[in-house]
Amino acid sequence: MITVADLRERVMTAVKHAMKQKAAIRLATLRLINAAIKDKEIASRVNGETQKISEADILAILGKMVKQRLESARAYEEAGRLDLSERERAEIDIIEEFLPPKNSAMLRLRLRLLQRSLKQKRSRSAIWAG
Repeated sequence: MITVADLRERVMTAVKHAMKQKAAIRLATLRLINAAIKDKEIASRVNGETQKISEADILAILGKMVKQRLESARAYEEAGRLDLSERERAEIDIIEEFLPPKNSAMLRLRLRLLQRSLKQKRSRSAIWAG
């Protein structure tokens, strides 16, 4: 079971390592994870009292972040911006470090299927362009 405290500790440790390694993309992504969890905690306040967020809430946050990046990567690839697409994919890999392995495998499968469909679209457009 993932608790908010455990996840925050793991993320903060990863933030410290990213700072030491001067890994800008990793650091920015980790900070986004922290911010998303904090936003959920703030949104769950009732009458000034903070309600605990659940494991399901955390997984939903991380899943949503991965889904957003998958969509962005696809849009960037369709627009020919492979540099931005690669950045989105790097962020997906970082976020998946904090997801249970089952979810990560499923998301990787979706990503592979998306890549295949984009390659097929590219090959079709190359045929028409040539």
